[in-house]
Amino acid sequence: MVRILCLHGTGSSGAIFESQTAALRAMLPSHWEWFFINAELECGAHPELADFYPGPYYTPVAVPTVKSIAHFHSWCLDLVAEEGPFDGCMGFSAGACQLLGLMLKLQKDQPCQQPLFRFLILIAGNIPFSGDNKEGIDVTDWISFHREPCANLDELIAFNDWAKENPDQRPDIMDPTGIHPSLVPLLEECRTGEYARDRYLTRFLHPEVCKLRLDLPTVHVHGQADHLYEGAKGMAELCAPAQREICTHAGGHEIPRTNNDMLRLKRMIEKAVMRSQS
Repeated sequence: MVRILCLHGTGSSGAIFESQTAALRAMLPSHWEWFFINAELECGAHPELADFYPGPYYTPVAVPTVKSIAHFHSWCLDLVAEEGPFDGCMGFSAGACQLLGLMLKLQKDQPCQQPLFRFLILIAGNIPFSGDNKEGIDVTDWISFHREPCANLDELIAFNDWAKENPDQRPDIMDPTGIHPSLVPLLEECRTGEYARDRYLTRFLHPEVCKLRLDLPTVHVHGQADHLYEGAKGMAELCAPAQREICTHAGGHEIPRTNNDMLRLKRMIEKAVMRSQS
C-alpha cells in the first residue's frame, strides 16, 4: 500500500481538496490510500471556492513569518507522528510550498535520517518561505509592502535597498490591501501591537540564494495562466533536476482538468512513486 498525506491551500479544506482531486486519483492505483486533513488555522473562504463548497475553511499559515513557518513545520511533524507513517505527500498552493520548505529544512538539519516523505506531488505552488532566520533572503519589507512574494531576485534586492530609505512608506499592518481575501478575517489575531520589524521577520528560500536542492522524487504541476507561474518554476528549481518531473498545463491556479493533462500527470506520479521505492 502507498499512503499519501494531502495538504490543501489557503481558504480550502481537506474535504474540498479531496473533491478537487477525485478525477485524478481515480486514474491512479485503487490500493493507494489518500489521507486528507484540515490545516490548523480556520480562515475565510478562497473567493473561487466560496460559491461551490461549504465551510469551514482553513489555511496552513496566516502570516509567513519565520516564527509562523517554524510553527507549521512543528505542526506537520506532530501530525505525521500521530497519523503516519506516509510514503509521500501531495500539496496544493500554500500546502505545496510550505511542504517543500519543511522538506528542505529536514534534509539540511537531518541529512543522515530517512526523509519524512519519499516523494512529493506539488501542485500550483510557489517558492517557499523559511522557518530558519538564517536561511534564504530577507523579504520582511517586501511582504509588509506587497503582501505576496516576488520570484525576481533582482527586484527583491532593489526593493530591500529602497525600503531601508523609506520606512515611513510602509502600509499599516491592518491594511488589507493585497492580502489574500481568505486571510483578512485573521488580521486582528495576527496584530502584535505597533509594528516591530523583528516580530515580522520573513525569509524566502529563493533558488538563487538557497543552494540546497531536495534530493528525492518530486512532481510539479504548473499552470501557465497562474499568477504564481514564475514562483512555481522557482519552486521546481529547489528540487534535484534528475529527480523532478514537471507537468505544465494551459490552465491557471488549479488542478489540471483536461484528460490529456491528467494522463500526463498520472504517469509522472506513478514514475515518482516507483523511483521512491527503488
